[in-house]
Amino acid sequence: PTPAREFEAAAAGSSPTGNGGSAAKPRGRRDLRRLKLPEVRIELTDPVFERLVAEGKAARVTFDESYKLGWQRGGQRKVVIARATYKTLDDDPMLETAAVPKELLPRALAAPSMLAHIVHEKFGRGLPLYRIETGFRRDGVPIDRGTMSRWLEELGGAVGATLVEAARQDALATAFCISTDATGIAIQPERTPEKTRQACRRGHYFVQIADRDHVFFEYAPKETSAAVAGMFEGFKG
Repeated sequence: PTPAREFEAAAAGSSPTGNGGSAAKPRGRRDLRRLKLPEVRIELTDPVFERLVAEGKAARVTFDESYKLGWQRGGQRKVVIARATYKTLDDDPMLETAAVPKELLPRALAAPSMLAHIVHEKFGRGLPLYRIETGFRRDGVPIDRGTMSRWLEELGGAVGATLVEAARQDALATAFCISTDATGIAIQPERTPEKTRQACRRGHYFVQIADRDHVFFEYAPKETSAAVAGMFEGFKG
């Protein structure tokens, strides 16, 4: 069977070979252990228990392994995250497993390298998600565009606003010239408590280009001199 078939069968809990019928619809989290992909292993240890191991007061007994999809030049990778499990060597032995590092998208199927690859393909190379999806399927392990869209939305909410604000502050502090113009957009208000619709109001997005170093957008309810002065308060370029 192809890696793609194995990947889909792993989610459905069925055999990748099947019995001639259609494959079960994938459900739940994919089991990446069965994938035939180049493997990258990352071993995580606990500094405190490593010191106890060196002192003969504890022993490393096993590794707790989990799997994610990663990316390296050349294609997809199976990332094995192996967390060391320790056992103390005393009268009251205790088991302890190295902690899971803080993740930007907890429980996501994709490792940071895969998330970075998707962001680059989408925004750096301008590829639509359906083309990225087609490429992943051709590589052997498909990731559907809906999943990628959710990842991008979560990444935008987690780091996008921070990056835009950092770009804005750098532009205000260092740019020689900031070019700007506004585009009007229709804003649909929330429904009233009586669930009736209200007429759209007009809002404005200002694109700002700072010395070709930064391009970012800022929303303002009104396109007025006061709104523009507020956006560029403190700028001396």
